[in-house]
Amino acid sequence: MRIINKRKIIIASAVLIILIGTLAFLNSLKGEFVVDDNNAIEKRATVKNLNRVPNIFATYAKRLLSRHASFYRPLVMMSFALNYEQSRLSVISYHLTNIILHVIVTLLIYRMVLLIFKDPLLAVSTCLLFVAHPVHCETVAYVSGRTDLLVGVFLLLSFILYLRFTQKANKLLFIMILFFYTAAFLSKENSLIFPALIALYHYAFRKKMNAPAFIIICLLTLAFAAMTLWNRGPVASQGGEGAVEHITTTAGTLRQRIPGIFSGLISYFRMLVFPLNLHLDYGQKRFPMFDPQVILGVLTLAALIFLAVRMRRKNRLVTFSIGWFLLNLAPSSNFIPVFSYIADHFLYLPSIGFFLIVSYGIKRLYTRKCCRLTAGLLLLAIVALCFALTVKQNRYWRYQVSFYERTLSYSPNSIVCLVNLGNIYSETGKEKEAITLFKRAFSLGFHGRRVYNGLGVAYDKLGNHPQAAAYYRKAIELDPNYTPSYNNLAAFNYRTGNKEEALELFKKILAIEPSSVQSYNSIGTIYKDMKRYDEAEANFKKAIELAPDYTVAYNSLANLYYQTERTQDAVKVYEEAVRLNPEYFQGYSSLGNIYYQSELFDKAIASYKKALARNPLYADAHYNLAIVLEKTGKKEEAIIEYRMALKSDANFIKAYNNLASLYYKSGKTREAIDILKTAIEKNPKNPQAYANLCFLYFQLDDYPEAVSYYEKAEKLGFRSRAFEEKIKPYRLKNRDGY
Repeated sequence: MRIINKRKIIIASAVLIILIGTLAFLNSLKGEFVVDDNNAIEKRATVKNLNRVPNIFATYAKRLLSRHASFYRPLVMMSFALNYEQSRLSVISYHLTNIILHVIVTLLIYRMVLLIFKDPLLAVSTCLLFVAHPVHCETVAYVSGRTDLLVGVFLLLSFILYLRFTQKANKLLFIMILFFYTAAFLSKENSLIFPALIALYHYAFRKKMNAPAFIIICLLTLAFAAMTLWNRGPVASQGGEGAVEHITTTAGTLRQRIPGIFSGLISYFRMLVFPLNLHLDYGQKRFPMFDPQVILGVLTLAALIFLAVRMRRKNRLVTFSIGWFLLNLAPSSNFIPVFSYIADHFLYLPSIGFFLIVSYGIKRLYTRKCCRLTAGLLLLAIVALCFALTVKQNRYWRYQVSFYERTLSYSPNSIVCLVNLGNIYSETGKEKEAITLFKRAFSLGFHGRRVYNGLGVAYDKLGNHPQAAAYYRKAIELDPNYTPSYNNLAAFNYRTGNKEEALELFKKILAIEPSSVQSYNSIGTIYKDMKRYDEAEANFKKAIELAPDYTVAYNSLANLYYQTERTQDAVKVYEEAVRLNPEYFQGYSSLGNIYYQSELFDKAIASYKKALARNPLYADAHYNLAIVLEKTGKKEEAIIEYRMALKSDANFIKAYNNLASLYYKSGKTREAIDILKTAIEKNPKNPQAYANLCFLYFQLDDYPEAVSYYEKAEKLGFRSRAFEEKIKPYRLKNRDGY
């Protein structure tokens, strides 16, 4: 009976943890990719091809050995590749994976606490506090926070298996421990703390250690540490390389960083107890050694260590919890430079120790009969408050622009936010605002490659091309391996007709990043312009080989075949593209275009309909389908498709003109006139619409209106001798007043 009750308690606890963890972060599913997500997912070729998963390990290892990578985290990239395989860039899938991983971590905490302390109430209260706390939003609601989630899963699995190993040693268990420990290291470097956690367990609970097993784990740790220290490189943020390159100049010496370590300890307790105003990028603040918060941090650390040692005999939970908190915090404490002296996600694993002590306090209160209700209500109130704050904090991570703007309100000197927000402003037509932000970064003493590249993009869009090119070259001068500036400079040269120079720049990108599918496609495009068709074909095919779902390359190759009158080859390319990516609606539409040009109208109609089944708002497919339907005498269906094209794109001028023409041919002249007037409302500078109205009013014998619309068309550059001859007499009448 007790066993049954125990199982029921465990199942009920697990369900409660899953429910609260899922609901707390449910609104994060709507979040966009922010900060490092673009570099880690959208712009990384290895993520976009599951067949290249082995290359993730090989590429990272190669970059590590050449000292071009700051971190070796291939399992994180592999998880993104699996997401991409399932849902491409649908961000919900990535956020959902993070939520699931967070819940798994919490369930593993439950298992760990249960194994060590044999107390279901202590375990579930610790987990409820952990799963709902808003300090974890940076880890869960931010896609690139997955590094901490994966290391949490694998490190906790390793530790739980080690606990089982201490009870009954066997080779299989030990192999599994080493396997999951390796997986933890391949997720994030703070897993190197594993031997210290093992030592903590034996110290706190006075357990006899299996020396040979511990030595093997330590030797493996030394090998992992050597890999990590081989190339610390520029300090990077948690999800991408070089996203906050400014830290290399602001982290300071160890002596300068030490006060911040002690000050940070107090900040962490504040985050856990009063989780308000949490945000990204607290920066690399420097504190004087006798700053009050630094002194308080020194005293707090000393008190915690003293308490952990003193309580070893009386209360092993306190010793273990304090040790867990401090040891897991150590890798991110800034002894070795990191991108910020504190960060919310640095608390992900350390916070387990804090919540364990809080839960122990609530449990002690609960053991008193008179205080059971109070203890229950206290736990409920804390979890409910954390839950509400987490839901609110998730909104902070939801949209890129509001995220950066809010972060800058907390950290006005955040270089990463100034640069990233500047880039977004450039992409959304706010080039002048972008330039202001980039120059603000300059005023803070930061003259990094990303600022120069961002200025180049902004000036390029404003039409100041010489200034743009100068900024691109400055970025390349600062970092000869910075491919975004090579790409932008190459694109600039291509647009200005300097194709040979553009070609050389794209080739330089390939020398730096041999897997750059965009560069292969661009080189192919230049060769096609030069009529070097064989070389163009080879480059397009190379891009497809590297990224089989890179639809741009398929489109380029098919266009090349069609241009060189290899129609059947073009059809095969598009058919292969839609086979590999059934959601590639542009491919179906392009197939329809080829079939239409080949007068295979039934196949054209079928292809356009397949495109629209995948994207009902694709205006071009509606328009092209309408043309084919009109061509085959299906006028009523054509009218419907023209209207659908206009519903999808209210400024589709060709659709207005064609629909008006079809109405006229169907004897619906007034409807045709209404359509053309709507077209003019959308685009008053459309001469063809005015000319067509002139023609229609002429057919209705409304000569003054016909003359009026022709003169408007004429002012916009329209000329037609036939029209002029027809309306000439009526123009004269208008001028003579009768």
